[in-house]
Amino acid sequence: MPRESAADKPLRRLKTRTEESHNQAETKLQEKIIALVKALARQAAEADFRLERERENGRVQ
Repeated sequence: MPRESAADKPLRRLKTRTEESHNQAETKLQEKIIALVKALARQAAEADFRLERERENGRVQ
């Protein structure tokens, strides 16, 4: 592998920082999506639980 010239080092660091910034934004978006999916799943489970409980109590036919 050829040695990196002194002029190339700042460019490599800039590319790395840009990639890290992009990765951080992407990671935050993924975390938000995961949180949303978990919240929706929790709400669906609660709705199913309520419906089942109402059926057992004879409210829903």
